[in-house]
Amino acid sequence: MVAHVAYLEDKLKYTPLNDDAYGRATVVLVTKMLLALPSAAMTEESAAAKAEAYMDALEDVPCWAVQAAIRGWHRSEYGDKFNYRWAPVPSELRTVAFLEAWKTKERIRDLKRVISADVLFYPDPKMVEKIEPLLKMGTV
Repeated sequence: MVAHVAYLEDKLKYTPLNDDAYGRATVVLVTKMLLALPSAAMTEESAAAKAEAYMDALEDVPCWAVQAAIRGWHRSEYGDKFNYRWAPVPSELRTVAFLEAWKTKERIRDLKRVISADVLFYPDPKMVEKIEPLLKMGTV
């Protein structure tokens, strides 16, 4: 279980800030999303500016969380607050990607609680038979 926590904590580091490969993966994900969802017509300069804005917003977000967020966006999974007919603006994609990363952070927290939990003592059944009469009398 400790190894699994370490694995999950490591996955949270899969960000463009930590490795250029994760940055390239994020760019590919965002580019595919923008091509799949309608948006205003763009020149080459505006496309470059838009890509830069997304990378500024997502530089500290794990690329797998961005992928999960885009999938969730396509499925309208984040409530009525968003208009899923259009590509999310960078701050919206950041918000929903952080929600995806948060799920893993919560899992890590829960696993750490289990790892650090106190072990309960379960007495030997024979011992319970000996103590039970004392418990009924109120002496223990």
